[in-house]
Amino acid sequence: MTHHQSAKAIATLAVVCLTSTAVRGEVVVNAGDHQVAVGTTTVDLPVVITNTSSDVVTDMVGYAQLDDGGALLGHPRGPMVTSISYGGSIWETANSGFTSFFGSVAPRSQVVDPQVSLNAAGETVLADGTLFTLTVDLTGFTTAAGQSFPVLLSNSNIGAGTAFQNMGSSVATTLLDGSITVVPEPSSVVMLLAGVLFLTWTRRNRA
Repeated sequence: MTHHQSAKAIATLAVVCLTSTAVRGEVVVNAGDHQVAVGTTTVDLPVVITNTSSDVVTDMVGYAQLDDGGALLGHPRGPMVTSISYGGSIWETANSGFTSFFGSVAPRSQVVDPQVSLNAAGETVLADGTLFTLTVDLTGFTTAAGQSFPVLLSNSNIGAGTAFQNMGSSVATTLLDGSITVVPEPSSVVMLLAGVLFLTWTRRNRA
């Protein structure tokens, strides 16, 4: 089985956020579980942050890696990040706006580096919502139902693990891995069910 046929893609993410609140809670970063139909070529993967208190953040440094890093790290090509979006993210709630920079190590890369900073000193946003959304090119990796693409939030080959700080002190962080799973197209499911019902009806009539 070739690297492509294995259809295994691993996305790793590292995020560092500085906060300015005295309230401490557990911050959770979640990649989510996503289903795509056979033949899907593009999928949007929102990376979400939640917390059990009222933690706020001022900036973010992130590392995201798909599969083994691809050509940039000397490996065969795999699913690639084609863009990073902050639309609908927690950063858009800042009155002063925000600045995003870097974004990717290389165009259409399997290794990206999303970074965000609020424009006004001292302003914060609540750590609850979407951090950013990765658009991933899956061309050639969704040829059959059942293929699975783990999305792991852990160390990448170019960055450290996810950590959050609260006025210089660490905040407990939980990382929830996600996945991309290839499922049959709706029309295929309907045809399969129709076939099962027909066979059941035929057998009953023969009995």
